[in-house]
Amino acid sequence: MATLYEYYNTGDDNRLGAWAQAWNAQTFTPSQAHKITSVKLLLFRKGLPGIVTASIRATDGSGLPNGADLCSGTIDGDTLTTDEAGAWYEITLGDGYNLDADTKYAIVIRAPTGTVTKTVEWRADISSPTYPGGCYNGSNNSGVDWFANSNYDFMFEEWGEPIPVVAPTVTTQAASSVEATTATGNGNITDNGGENPDDRRIEWGTSTGNYPNSCSAGAGGGGSF
Repeated sequence: MATLYEYYNTGDDNRLGAWAQAWNAQTFTPSQAHKITSVKLLLFRKGLPGIVTASIRATDGSGLPNGADLCSGTIDGDTLTTDEAGAWYEITLGDGYNLDADTKYAIVIRAPTGTVTKTVEWRADISSPTYPGGCYNGSNNSGVDWFANSNYDFMFEEWGEPIPVVAPTVTTQAASSVEATTATGNGNITDNGGENPDDRRIEWGTSTGNYPNSCSAGAGGGGSF
């Protein structure tokens, strides 16, 4: 079952349209690492804008959308409501993408075959936005260049699932060079499982299955210890 992660879904009082080269985006910052699988956006249409694409992109050092789509999905813009209050639409983002915690990303929408009279309209709060993890971004040249306005926030929800925890691959052999106060453990982390370990620790004792003593052998990354 999908989990709601970042969102800003109340307080809309206006809308901003996307068509042809005019693209819109909302940046957001996950507080938890997770795999994003879909977004829900508060949308309506003017005319028949055609296929609408929603995607996730990384951001640059200025917090603006940057690079290619990390994942994307589409919705038929011609089927959106014409009610200017909008309706919530879920757009599935293909295979999804693993997002890092405390890293800013962007939800980007566009209607490439739209025109100034055939637009996808995204409801927004332009009077008192309070989402702390990002803001409205716009592009007038199909995502080549972007500008931001921190006084606007779009209505959005981003949904996903926890990233499965993969145990690191650790090989161990008998200790060598055993002295009264030192020994070489001969352990090796050959695969960190996707996350760097916080601590590499050696435990020992005087009988099998009973290891009451331990010491740190360093933190982070793979390699021998």
